[in-house]
Amino acid sequence: MINWLARLFRKAPVPIAIKWTIYIGTLITLVMSVLGWFLITQQARFHMREVNGFGKVLVEQLAHSASEPSEPLLADDQFNLQGLVSRQTQNDNVVGAAIVPTDKPWVTSGNVPHQLPSSDDLYPMTWAWRDPENNRHLAITFFSPINFRDVIAGHAMITIDRQFLDRNQKRTIGIISYATFGLILIAAILSYVLSKRLSRPITLLAQAGQQTEVGLLISPMDEERHDEIGQVYAHFDRMSAGWTIGKTPG
Repeated sequence: MINWLARLFRKAPVPIAIKWTIYIGTLITLVMSVLGWFLITQQARFHMREVNGFGKVLVEQLAHSASEPSEPLLADDQFNLQGLVSRQTQNDNVVGAAIVPTDKPWVTSGNVPHQLPSSDDLYPMTWAWRDPENNRHLAITFFSPINFRDVIAGHAMITIDRQFLDRNQKRTIGIISYATFGLILIAAILSYVLSKRLSRPITLLAQAGQQTEVGLLISPMDEERHDEIGQVYAHFDRMSAGWTIGKTPG
């Protein structure tokens, strides 16, 4: 199918400058698209590393505060534990926090999952919660064990607003996408100008050939060239001169 379209395009009565523009423009578009995709992918990965790093630091700080220095978790100090999780949600990006003691009621503030992950690795959990107006909000929750003398006394949770973070990512991706599109547009214009310049000697040669057919000897050369185009012009001059002499009466 692609070969058939390529042959059809080559046979089409389209000026060579337009054909070269399409060839060069297509190549540049492919290169810029791949580059844009790579930048967007790298930005998404960098964004997720930032989110994971931010959430990990917050949840580890909460776990540390629950176990040291006054050990409110082991003392079952509900007042201090509630103060710890409530302070976490004062951050605009944090929508929930919890301290989950072993075999004791949870101490929560805001929105957190209703259960711990089944895996012992405690990977971040992406989920959604709904507000009183039934609007859906994306979130990501981070977990950390609360250790006391090499014993896990419970777990800490921090839930971050994923939509707020995703908006920043989409904004960055949008900037990269517009920049890539702009570069493609500029490259297309430059490729057309370059194609016109490269095809000009061939166009002049074709025009000179038509003039020779009606008995006019006009060389298309404006200046001396020493490349392949110059060799073609030299052959054309010799051929047109011989053709004109042969047409001269006598």
